[in-house]
Formats: sequence, C-alpha cells, structure tokens
Amino acid sequence: MQEKDSISWTTMITGLTQNGLYREAIDLFREMRIEGLAVDQFTFGSMLTGCGGLMALKEGKQVHAFIIRTNHQDNVFVGSALVDMYCKCKIISSALCRGSFQEDDPKECCVLDCTACGLWGQNGFSEEAIRIFCDMQRNGIIPDYYTLGSVISSCANLASLEEGAQFHGQAIVSGLFSFTTVSNALITLYGKCGSIEDADRLFNEMTFRDEVSWTALVSGYAQFACSRAGLVEKGYQYFESVVSRSKMLYINKMPRPPDAIGWSALLSSCRLHGNLEIGKWAAASLQELEPHIPAGYI
Repeated sequence: MQEKDSISWTTMITGLTQNGLYREAIDLFREMRIEGLAVDQFTFGSMLTGCGGLMALKEGKQVHAFIIRTNHQDNVFVGSALVDMYCKCKIISSALCRGSFQEDDPKECCVLDCTACGLWGQNGFSEEAIRIFCDMQRNGIIPDYYTLGSVISSCANLASLEEGAQFHGQAIVSGLFSFTTVSNALITLYGKCGSIEDADRLFNEMTFRDEVSWTALVSGYAQFACSRAGLVEKGYQYFESVVSRSKMLYINKMPRPPDAIGWSALLSSCRLHGNLEIGKWAAASLQELEPHIPAGYI
C-alpha cells in the first residue's frame, strides 16, 4: 500500500492479536504512534487484548493513560477491554474500579457488568461474580449464554448446588441451556457437587459435545470417586469397578482424546483406588500429551 491510514494500521494490529501475535501487535502500535496517526476505540481494544495476552501490565497501564488523555475512557468497548486486560494481569482491584467505567447509558453498564461477571469468575472471585450477576437480575438485565455460563461456573467453584440449580432453571426457561457453554458449566457444577447422576443425564441430553463436555464428566466421576473413598470394602470394590469402566467408556467414545486435565483427573482417581491397569493407560497418555507434567511419571 502506498498510503496507510489509521484503519489499515488498526486492521493489522487486530489481525495480529486475533492470531496470538501480541508482541508484534504492541510493536506495530508503537510504529503507528510514531507515524502520528489517530487512534480509535478499535485500536485501543486490540491493543489491550495484546497487553492482556502477554500479561504486560506496564504496557497496559501506558495504553490506559493514553486512553484517558484522548478521552476514550467512557467508551463501553474500551471499558470492557480495560476490565479484561487488568483481570488477565491479575490486577482485580483496578479491573473493577467501577467508577472508572461507569456509564450513563444502562445498556453500556450492562455490557460492563456482563464482562465483569465473567472475568471475576474466571479469576477465582466466584462470590463477587454471583453478586454482580444478582445485581444485574435486580436491574432487569437479561444475561446472555456467556454470562449465565460464567455464573454457573462460579457456583461450581463454590460447590453451591442450591444456587446453581436455580440458574439451571433459568437456563431452561430462557432457552440458553441449548448453548454448549451453559451445558458444560452445569455438568461441571453437578459433578463438583457430587450429583454425578445429574451430570451424566445432562451430558447424555446434549445434542453437541465438545472436549470440555467430556472432560467435565470425566472429572466429575473422578471427584465423585474421591468423595466416596470411605465406602465399606465390598461397596468400594463395586463402586471402583463401575466408575473406572464408565470413565474408560466415556474417554474411548470422545471424538478427540481428552486434554491434560482429563487424563490427570483419571490418573488421580486410579492412584487413589489402586487401579493399576487404567492408571498405566492414563499415565502413558498424559506423558505423551504433556511430557513436562510430573504427575504422569509418578
């Protein structure tokens, strides 16, 4: 191109971040600034994605300062990107300084609340994520599948079956249950709360299952096995046989092999119950997939 305008530069920066080339995107942004070109909300959004992807807090703060100088801090798109960047950099207090991103438009506040709810849950602040979600509900904000899936995952992290079951009902009424993200979160919830039959039923009701679906169910079986470690000997032997064979069946039926989390969950259960045969299979599979993980060699 003989002439490159702001749109051309922003398109390149966005393309780099979408392909995980975050450092290259940041370097290109610096070149764009040297050229003296104007920066808009989309440029800032892509730059903040790059900073978050690298956990580059220093550069992220510099971009934040530039956003304030150019009066883009009240833009909802930029505000959401700032929340995302600070959360990925593990600076939660900065991420949810709500006064920095407060909007007069209720719709824009909705976007920020949805973003905050999801990111709080992803960073281990499950109670806060549930609180924000409930505030959204009281204000009449209708959640999307991502937000509902996030709050159900937060309930799973807290092993809060009662609250999670309420959100399950909401997923059915709203029709969001059909989204794989929501179904996966519910399987994880019931698995972590010991309701393995409910998790299994939900899994079988799904019309489409991805790797997360299979891993969630296998992990649920592994956790269920651990929680039943105090069974009497006869019951223990029966339970071990059923659970181990069930997990083998699910893994063999998966469209693609499970990830390291799935194999680690199965290996952990086999180690707990002394199932050498399946344990060797899980360990070998984990070593092949992630040779640097010590658990596969124990």
